[in-house]
Parts: sequence; C-alpha cells; structure tokens
Amino acid sequence: MLQQKMEQITLETKEAYFNLQNARTALDIASQVVAKAEEDYAIAQVRYQSGLGTNLDVIDSQGALTSAKLNYTNARYDYNKYSVQLAQAMGTITEEDTHDKE
Repeated sequence: MLQQKMEQITLETKEAYFNLQNARTALDIASQVVAKAEEDYAIAQVRYQSGLGTNLDVIDSQGALTSAKLNYTNARYDYNKYSVQLAQAMGTITEEDTHDKE
C-alpha cells in the first residue's frame, strides 16, 4: 500500500508540474496577444482620428483587446490554480491552507 501511495503522489506531482508548465506557456502567449491587441487598438484610434479609418475599426479592435484581456485573466487564474495544485502535491501546503479562514 505504501508503494501504491508513493506512486500516486509521484503521478499527482508530475501531472501538476506538467499543468503548471502548460499554464505558464498559455500565460506568456496571452500576454503577447494583449500587447498586440493594445497596439492594434492604438493604431485604429490614430487612423480614425486622422480620417483613414472608421469607427467600426476602432470598435472591432477594442472588442479584440477586451477579449485578449479576458483570456489573459483566465490564463493567470489557471496558472495560479496549477501552482497551488503543485504545492499541494509536493506537500508544501495543505488543502486547508487554500481556503479562507473565518
């Protein structure tokens, strides 16, 4: 039974680490997408103000920026979640530590 428990802990730790690495990659990508969307939005505003673009271009780029920021927030949430799961799997924090104390 001890061997089985050790294998389970090892598996949980490896899985949590793998999930954390994937979440880190997703967070990096989401950050780059936000930067690009901010740049596109600024360009759309300048083009509109100079008469080269339409207000629809500005609205579209603003929507893309909002979506990018939402995706970034979700990626940060996932990264933090998997970080906590890894810490739990390694035994550095307990499940009780992750809940708010009253």
